[in-house]
Amino acid sequence: MDYIDAGANIVSIRGYEGIRDIERYGEFVLPLVRAELEHRRATGRRGRLQREHLGYGDPDFLAAHDAAAKAGVAA
Repeated sequence: MDYIDAGANIVSIRGYEGIRDIERYGEFVLPLVRAELEHRRATGRRGRLQREHLGYGDPDFLAAHDAAAKAGVAA
């Protein structure tokens, strides 16, 4: 969700166990992402997972990201 909040619409995820990782993402990750996106569409607000981990929208995260960018370091 942090990537979506930052403006991404495609995210490439790579693991070490190709087929097994795809199965895990499909079983565990994608349903959570889809549920969060649907919640946002329905309510206009972040869901429970995003309230617990504010990620990209959190001021501390943004400050760290900006500091790293100024220093030329990937955040």
